[in-house]
Amino acid sequence: MDNYFVNPLLSIRPGEPGQFILETRPYETPLATKSRLVIDGLAQLPSQFTRKQAFESWTEFDDEERKVLWNFLEEENLVMDQDQYACTLELFGGNISTASWKEAIGYHLATRDYPFLDMGIKNAAIVDNEIMKRYECERQTPDVYQDFSTGKGLQLRYIEDILNAEEAIEKSLGVQALTLILDVAFGERGKYERTYHEDINYLEMAKLLKAVPSGGGRHPAEGFVLARSVSGLADGLYHYSVRIHALERLDDGRELASLLTTAQSGPQLFILIAPVLERAMWRYREPRSWRAVAVDMGHVIGATIGMASFCGLRARAITNYDSVGCAKAINISFEEQPVLAVVQICEEEL
Repeated sequence: MDNYFVNPLLSIRPGEPGQFILETRPYETPLATKSRLVIDGLAQLPSQFTRKQAFESWTEFDDEERKVLWNFLEEENLVMDQDQYACTLELFGGNISTASWKEAIGYHLATRDYPFLDMGIKNAAIVDNEIMKRYECERQTPDVYQDFSTGKGLQLRYIEDILNAEEAIEKSLGVQALTLILDVAFGERGKYERTYHEDINYLEMAKLLKAVPSGGGRHPAEGFVLARSVSGLADGLYHYSVRIHALERLDDGRELASLLTTAQSGPQLFILIAPVLERAMWRYREPRSWRAVAVDMGHVIGATIGMASFCGLRARAITNYDSVGCAKAINISFEEQPVLAVVQICEEEL
């Protein structure tokens, strides 16, 4: 039966009246709660425990409360299994002896340096893989997909189906052109699943293969589409879901459209490129991560404009837009997923 521990880096402090702030990583947004269930549940746990022992220690809670509390503590990394606990202790020489060290440990985690690894040196790939194993032990890798799961939108065809059918390229702004643009600029061409190769002690991280290159294979870029009078597509704001190769309708797009007004009339669309920064930061963990993201944006912009030209359309990257306002209109966090590029596409000259 698995043994569990309270996260040794957990610190709890008072917040607003009746509120508690729970922090395990000083470089992440802490958890705020007013639930006495969480605070009392943590206080009643022994230093080491199984799931059964945890439930038995929560004598004041009913069965449903115990289940809800346990799931919450696991999901928020407030309790961890033995392997995770050992990895955490390893950062500090195998011992976090007293609570008095927690502030110092928090400062260390927030300011620690992650030296750049020269991949040209001998055995660099092996060293890098060991680093990735340690990173994963500390924290799971970000999902390679982003989903909004609105249940509304439009399923797209794949570029291979269009080209293999030898369909004529319509040279107009419709679903066919949008499909080709999105599939090349953002679409998945293949995938590596997370696999541990025991024979060579190598951990293959989950990553996507795409038509555009990406630093470290991280592919942080996500595409959002604002459509206006596009043939075959209702006006609105959409997210391109790489996982299901479909447009997920988010809303009518009016708020976003008010930020992207242009002199063009007739059919037009805007493709907003917003990278999930955590995908790159998880891998590189230092300010140079920004370089990889910036270069990735250039590749995606180039692919978008290039495919628009292939479809007989006019396209340009625009710079006079409100990035913070666009993120707000899309309902994504500007700090975690800023809108770094906007490409306007239409049929007439820009």
